[in-house]
Formats: sequence, C-alpha cells, structure tokens
Amino acid sequence: MRYGHISEDLREYIIERPDTPTPWMNYISNSKGFCGIVSQAGGGFCFHKDPRERRLTKYRYSNIPVDRPGRYFYIEDLDSNKVWSPTWQPVQAPPDSYECRHGQGYTVISSKYSGIDHTVKFFVPADDNCEIWDLTLKNEGSGKRRFSIYNYCEFTFWSEPESRNIQWSHHLTRCSFKNDMVLYKFIEPHPAFDMEANAKYVGDRVGFAFLGWNADIRDFECARDSFIGTYRSESNPIGVENGKLSNSLLEGGIGCGALRTEIELVPGEEHRIIAIMGFADTTEEAVRLRTKFRTGSSVDSALADIQESWKAHLDLFACQIPDQQFATMVNVWNPYQCKTTFDWSRYISFYENGEGRGMGTRDSCQDTLAVSSHLPERVRYRIIEILSTTQFETGDCYHQFSPLGGKGDLKGFSDDHLWLIQMVHAYAAETGDLALLDESVKYADSQKQESVYDHLCTALKRTEQMKGPHGLPLILTADWNDTLHLWMECKDPESVLTAQFYVHALRLMTEMAERTNRENDAEEFNKKAEAMAGLINKICWDGEWYIRGFGSKVIGQSKAKYARLFLNTQSWALLSGVATSERAKVCMDSVKKHLSSDEGLKLIWPAFQEYDQAHGLISRYVPGRKENGIFSHANTWAIIAEALLGRPENAMDYYKKVLPLAQNEHAERLKTEPYIFCQTVGSNDSLNKGEGANSWLTGTASWMYVASTQYILGVKPELDGLALRPCVPGSWKNFSVTRRWRDSKLNIAFNRTGKYQLKVNGKKIDKDMVPPQSRPEVDIQVEF
Repeated sequence: MRYGHISEDLREYIIERPDTPTPWMNYISNSKGFCGIVSQAGGGFCFHKDPRERRLTKYRYSNIPVDRPGRYFYIEDLDSNKVWSPTWQPVQAPPDSYECRHGQGYTVISSKYSGIDHTVKFFVPADDNCEIWDLTLKNEGSGKRRFSIYNYCEFTFWSEPESRNIQWSHHLTRCSFKNDMVLYKFIEPHPAFDMEANAKYVGDRVGFAFLGWNADIRDFECARDSFIGTYRSESNPIGVENGKLSNSLLEGGIGCGALRTEIELVPGEEHRIIAIMGFADTTEEAVRLRTKFRTGSSVDSALADIQESWKAHLDLFACQIPDQQFATMVNVWNPYQCKTTFDWSRYISFYENGEGRGMGTRDSCQDTLAVSSHLPERVRYRIIEILSTTQFETGDCYHQFSPLGGKGDLKGFSDDHLWLIQMVHAYAAETGDLALLDESVKYADSQKQESVYDHLCTALKRTEQMKGPHGLPLILTADWNDTLHLWMECKDPESVLTAQFYVHALRLMTEMAERTNRENDAEEFNKKAEAMAGLINKICWDGEWYIRGFGSKVIGQSKAKYARLFLNTQSWALLSGVATSERAKVCMDSVKKHLSSDEGLKLIWPAFQEYDQAHGLISRYVPGRKENGIFSHANTWAIIAEALLGRPENAMDYYKKVLPLAQNEHAERLKTEPYIFCQTVGSNDSLNKGEGANSWLTGTASWMYVASTQYILGVKPELDGLALRPCVPGSWKNFSVTRRWRDSKLNIAFNRTGKYQLKVNGKKIDKDMVPPQSRPEVDIQVEF
C-alpha cells in the first residue's frame, strides 16, 4: 500500500493519509542545538543541545496509543461542541482531507474538517532556541463559525527520565503563567556544571521551557492532570470537554503548557495563530522570542531562511542521471539524512529514547564522511571535539560522549580509535586542510596537548599493542559489530575485521605522512600495513571467504553450524586492500551466493536459530532480525566492494535492494519512512520479512552517500585531487555531476565511449584525477 510520494521538485515527501505503518518522522533543528522531532500527525518532542540532559517535552516510547504526546492543537466548535485536531492526532476525528509535507527542516500538515481548512507549519528558526507552530484556519462554509482553540504540550523532567526516581522528580517541578506564557522549570543543577559550584546554577540559571502564542489568552493550564484529567488521555482532555481551562499552577507534579483563545470566522475568512515553544536562560529571553515571532511576516521570513539555507546546502552536490530514484536520494534525501545523523549520531529518534546512550564515537566519525563537503568548518570542529573528549593518552577512546556535558562514557571497543584516522583523512581529502594535522589538541583524560597527527599515531599504537595469540588485534568488548561478544568463552579473542580496519588506517596514515614530509613514518606505516595484510591472508582465508575472528573456536568458518560466512570481512578485505585480486572476486561471489536476498544482504549466513555463547549476544537475536539479519549499514560496504571490482550491476543491485524509495508502493511492508534509510531490515529468515527498523539515525546514511557519490558515480576526493572513476550500470550512456570541491565549482559531464579520457576546460589530463583548481568554475569532460 502506498501512503505518500515524492513531490515534483523532490524536496518534499507528501504523506497522503495520517495512519502510516509507524510514525513517519522529520527532524526540525538548527545549528544552535535546538532540535525537534515531528511526526506526520504532530507527535514528537524537542530538546536543547542534548536529548538526555536537556529534553523539554515528553514522548512515550513503545506506548499505546503510539506517537504520543506531541505538539497539539484542539479545535472546538462552540455551536456544535464538536472537537477535532488539525493534525488528526490526538483526537483522531476522521478528516475530510489530509496531507503532510515533510521538507528539509520543516513539516506542513494540511487538513479539512467540518467546513474548515487548516494548515499547521512546524519548524525551528535558524538562530533561536525554539520551535514555531503556525496554525492557519479558513472558513470554507456559508455561515459564521465560532471556535475555542487550544494548544498543548507536556513537559518532561529534563535530565531525569521517568524510568527512575519518578517520586523524587515530581517534587522538583515548577510551572507558572507569567508574561502571557507558561513557564516551566525543573530545578536540578545541570550535570555539566562543577558539583562544588552547583549553588551558582540553581533557579533561573537552569533555564526555562516556555509556551506562548500571539492570540488573546482566555485561560491556561500548567498542570497536566488538570488539563487531561484522571483516567483520560490526550484524545479526550477534560479541559477541552469543559470548554475552558482552570488556570492551574504547578509546584510539584507533571507540568504542561496549554493555552486557550476564542475566534470567529465569517465565510471565506482566515485566522492565523502562531505558537512558540522553546528554551530560554531567563524569562526576558523567553519574552524576546515570543515577541519576535508574534507576526506572520516574521514567521514567514524565518521559514524562508530555512528553506533557502537547505537549498544552498543541497546544491553543493547535484547529479543528473537516468535513474530517478537514485537521483532523488543522492540529490535530496540522503544528504538531508546525513546532516541529521551528523548532528545527533545515534542519540535520539523514534527508536532511541536518548537516555541510554550519547553521541557515538565510532558513529560520529563515520557521520563526518558524508558532510565534509557540505559542512567543512563544523566537521573540523567535530574532529577536535571527538579527539579532546573521547581519546585517552593510551590511544583508545570512550565509546560515546555527551554534546552538552562534554564527557565520555563506556570504553573497551577495538575499533573506535581507528575511525579517527578515516575521519581526518576524509576531511583532508575534501578540504586540502593538512594543517589540521599540526593543530594541538588535549586528551580526554589529561590536559596534555599533542598534535592531531600525534593523536592518530597514538591510535595506531593502541592497536599495535593490543594483539592476541595469532597476532591479530584483540576484539576486546566488541568491534564494529557491538553484539559479537567473543570474550564470553575466550580470554583473548581476536577480530579479523579490526585487523582489516587497522590495515586501512595504516594506509591512510601513510598517505598523510607522505604529504606532510614525514617519510620515515610513511615507510613504517606501509611496512606494518603489508605485514598485517600478509598475516590476514595467511591465516584467515577459509577457501571461499575470510573468517571473522578467533574466539573459543574459529568464527566464520565453512564447517560452522551457524554464521559460517560474515559479510563485513569480505567487503573490508577489498576496502582495506587486503584481498588479492583473485580472492577479492571469490569472497564477493560468496557474498552474492549465500548472503543476497530480495530484502538486501544478510550480515551472516546461516542465521542463528539458537543461542551460542561462543558468539554472544548476536546469537540471541530472532532469526532474520538486526545483526542476525540484514544490517543496512553493512550493505554499503558491499556496494563499494563491488564498485572496486568494477561490477556496476552488482553494486546497483545491492543499492536498490535497501533503497527505501523502492519500497514506496508497499510501504506497509517496510513500515519505516520510505524517504530515508533505516538501520535494519528483516531478512527472509524472519517472520517479519522486509520490515525496517531504526530509521533516520544510522551509519547507513553516511556510507550510502559515500558509496553512491564516490564509488558508483565515481566522484571521489583524494589528498592529491578529485578522482573520477565511474562505475555505473551499462544502460547509463551519459550523466553529469555538479560539485563544489575546495575552492571551485566543478561541472562534470560523463559520456560512455569505452575508452577513458579526461579533459579539464578542454585540456587533456593524462590520469583519472583532477588536481586542485584555481578557477572558481571548471568544466570537466570524462569519457569512460
């Protein structure tokens, strides 16, 4: 069943009915750190800078009814006493018509009910810590209509989740009505502050959540229970049923913001109500923001700024190709998702509640790969942030960190520190900024300052020092696959995947050392890379594929009952350059033979049907689900591997299998949003075959953008230039790419002739790489 479609200009996904298989979300946020997540029915929540430490509004995960609460309006007809919501939720009165348009940084929900047209626009202004709810009503009938209009949100306990200390938290809340706004305060010194200085940061300095609007306020509510009532829900609040609010105040309990106004509409008349909800350090700041966005012109201007900013962002890379679905993802929705994952890693979504994890170190490193071209300054800042917040003097890293508190958490993973090198190399290839390598940065566990280059060398030394009995890196807690727990039955388990990552990191470091005149280091890195690659080929080849590791038994071998073949050590054998040309083809042929399904490439084959302690948590997953099924992130590396082999049909086949837009006509099967990638899909080993999960915040986004732009389209930044090596299906006779690279806009035309030739501004270049250009705009012709 189809629930929506892409707009003609590709910039919006238009949802045609509100009851989507799961809530279909959009992120509305700004670079200041204010973020909201909004569904196709107005559900969702918002936070300021950190969803764990400063969440403002409530959202109930795995709840019935689903997608509650949110940012709501209630419309009450004062003559008929009918009540409905312009977003469908939470009242769920069937609308006469409905449409939700998710765009970049905004969502617009339009509906008709009882002769009234409604349009609600949700967005976050570029420079302010607030979100706008812009409601327009129009009377399409023949008589005058009278209404009460209510808005509503439920506040949360900020850094104290309801899952613990609920009785304690209920004694710390305050919610009042001042300056025509509901002001909510949760009195808790912020964990980012020094504990000895807590007394300086209580009260107003902790800040407020606030809710106001530009309407004449008849009455209000600050206590959720006064608005909703006992044994009721957002669908039938007692405050709306009573026809007026009680002006409740709150000192202890669960806070909310609810306001009511009354309007009249003659036939053909429109009325606009602009609500603003946000965070402010002081009441004066809250008043300033409410005043700033009281008028329609100010709101229209702010939304136009958001749309223009996103247009400029997306225009930095554009392709014109024969495949419409591929073009839609590469030009709009994939880079849109990439920026969101860069902003919030895996921290907060419909699937992650933001309490149990922070910004992943490994995750954030990978997320930079797709946005270095679009956000080079922010990526540079993120590199320094990750190094200084997560990396120890010993070279290893915290597994995650908090963006607000600036503190790391968890450690002991074998691969986190190696991703630092890929992140820095990709940034340098994109920008040419090798000077970053000499910038001084502290470590997470000390104030010791060393250059970025030395930080990366320290990361390599960490892996060099952590080797097992076969000479491969120890897997420690886990490698990229967080659920592969080989330590449960083995004292010193080893990871072939981490060994491949290590070879890849050494080769990237060799390049950076050579370009910065560190010849001795380059020679040393190259020798270590060759030695580890030789060892992998000597002891890790099982005849048709590379094994996965050594634990209490060999992991990923042909005689195993389950998990004989692992996807990642095959693809990374090519990405790292470890595989010989013969083995590269053989292992990827094994992938196609054993791991390929209609839903995508499985991570392992055969799937576990029972628990196996030698493998740990991965074997506890239901057959066909998560790492025991299709992990979309890992599919991206197989796409790259096939491109490296020069097999474009396989690369595109794998891409299309996990492409969400390809599932649009039977969206009830995928369930997750068809306009962005999800993390996992149920394989044909699962009862939920084809069902997606963990959408939006996934490494699939960043790596799919890398795979599609750098390896399929073949436009790949390198330290010495922009490589142009397309690997596109044979049916593509010509295509073009416009790309910003360093200081130039490049207009690249590709034409299939069967023989490679590269011309820059009409001049032939005797290689497949365009060197850095001094001109602001350059025309490039590629025959391939």
